[in-house]
Amino acid sequence: MSATFVVALLALTGSIFATPIEIQMRTGLHCGDIGPYAPINDIRTCIDYLKRNGNEDCVVGPGKGGFCMSGKGLIVGSGFGRTKCQNIAAAAEAILGNCTTVEQYVGGTSSVGGNDNVMVTVRHP
Repeated sequence: MSATFVVALLALTGSIFATPIEIQMRTGLHCGDIGPYAPINDIRTCIDYLKRNGNEDCVVGPGKGGFCMSGKGLIVGSGFGRTKCQNIAAAAEAILGNCTTVEQYVGGTSSVGGNDNVMVTVRHP
């Protein structure tokens, strides 16, 4: 498995960050509207990575929020604050469980349980 993982991913800018009002409007789980979908196996690799780092903090905010990139799969966060990486993995799993196409691609956005200030997006980079 030669996946590239990036915890402080790239130089994320612009639309990846949301204001608190935008976050309030987007809470919950939503499929699509995030750009191209990602192959589920690449997202599963990222979910496994986040689970292995479960008790570490995953932070979102200016300059932060890229949690994992593997192949053609990307898990990013928006909003502000911090949560355990296992919570990011759980939100990504919820997206995987609800937003997978018959072609085995996945894409969507979900709030993190217990912290609506952090949104998780699963998509193609």
